[in-house]
Amino acid sequence: MSPILNNLVLNGASRHRLSKGFLLMTPNSQPVSQEIRQKFIDEAKRYFQSQANMSGFDCEARAGSTSVIGLVTPFLPIYNRLERDAFIRQLQHAVQAFMQIAYNQKLLLIPSGTNPFFADNLQGQSPALCADLHQVEVFDDGEMERIYNLYRQFLPELLSISSNSAIFGGTLQQDFSYRMRLNPSSFLPRYLSQFSAQHLDKIKSMMRRSYGLADLTQMDINPLAGDSSKLMNIDAPMLSNQPAAVELRFVDSQVSYPFIRAQIILFQAIAMYGRNLARRGKRLPFLRDEIIDENKALTIQNGPGAILVPDPRFAKDKSGQDQALPKKEGFMFHDKGKPERATTALLMVIDGVLLPSLRELDCEFSELAPIVLGAELRKHGRKCFANYAEYQKYLHHTYKSQFKQNYYNQILEMMGNSGMDPITEYNYRTYQDLSAEIKNMWSQKITKVVNERPIENQINVDRKPLQGKVIHIDR
Repeated sequence: MSPILNNLVLNGASRHRLSKGFLLMTPNSQPVSQEIRQKFIDEAKRYFQSQANMSGFDCEARAGSTSVIGLVTPFLPIYNRLERDAFIRQLQHAVQAFMQIAYNQKLLLIPSGTNPFFADNLQGQSPALCADLHQVEVFDDGEMERIYNLYRQFLPELLSISSNSAIFGGTLQQDFSYRMRLNPSSFLPRYLSQFSAQHLDKIKSMMRRSYGLADLTQMDINPLAGDSSKLMNIDAPMLSNQPAAVELRFVDSQVSYPFIRAQIILFQAIAMYGRNLARRGKRLPFLRDEIIDENKALTIQNGPGAILVPDPRFAKDKSGQDQALPKKEGFMFHDKGKPERATTALLMVIDGVLLPSLRELDCEFSELAPIVLGAELRKHGRKCFANYAEYQKYLHHTYKSQFKQNYYNQILEMMGNSGMDPITEYNYRTYQDLSAEIKNMWSQKITKVVNERPIENQINVDRKPLQGKVIHIDR
């Protein structure tokens, strides 16, 4: 049953949490010891505890390598531009604190999906999970099911812009995400036909039994993040510190704040669409597991240029009477039954179903440009950057023996500048006229229409009065 507040259904964005992956290295680019990592973590924790505006921020150790840590934000609102500005400012503040601590301890701080400088899996272990873990707050088990299934279905398209680990141990890899290819934490769970908060133990047992998972966090998309038991607690506070959430673990660690911001908006827009489906009692049609797995593998290897294969059975389903996803031109490439480039397939999803959510988020094209501009330029046949794995490869080819120093210098510059996004700047500069046309076209698409007819049964709620208060759900 949907959560109710003053007889209004909560329908829209929810709070967002980010655990950003970093690598700690010695000045000669070697792994640090566990003792050195713990010293860094302790210092970061003391700093966050001493800063009133950093309440809820934390630093965590991650398994797989003594060099990997995570910068954890609290669940923060991102409902409008001002709140997203605040989110990025706090994230930048926390990252700069990390940079200062690393400098004081004579360490190097690197955000990267895998280690671009040295191979730290000397004992044959898989690359450590140096990734950005996104958590999207979820209000009830019905929307948990829809949101999870949407992320699962769109995983190949999302991977096309979320990969950033094309180099490992100083060697250029064939894959656009070496970490996603080899890390055991890259596991795609199957379609969930029903998610019940009252049967969490049965769901966990089913996943372990069916897929041989000892650790349920070994999933690209984890529907059991946060405290899922709160979904069946009618007295659970609406703004708890540890709400139920869907966790996205497939995102290689990104370095550009504008790119992270664009990802957050896209992830939230998908969740908002799933939330709306749940309120309307609509379900997602089943997309075959083997098709998603094949497209996932294609995207990991070929990045934004991957040619995705459609599910023939999906295209042949003409009933459409109770389908949550409308059978209309331009929604998904599966509908057409023809292969499609990954970035173009992502544009079709954004244009086909996410525009109402993007308008509700009150976003501007500049916020979406790190993802949309490169995809549109590719659609027009232009050579450009569409994700950071491509940019990483470009630096490797350009600087060769000086790659390490140049890559590190650019990382430092981007971590210190919340507005710096080299791939968007390159795309704008290289294709000025076409970029201006794309900007104008998408600005018109995402402009909120004052008298726009709302989506069926959708009731928007102004969440500003909720901030800072503990409000219980009246079911």
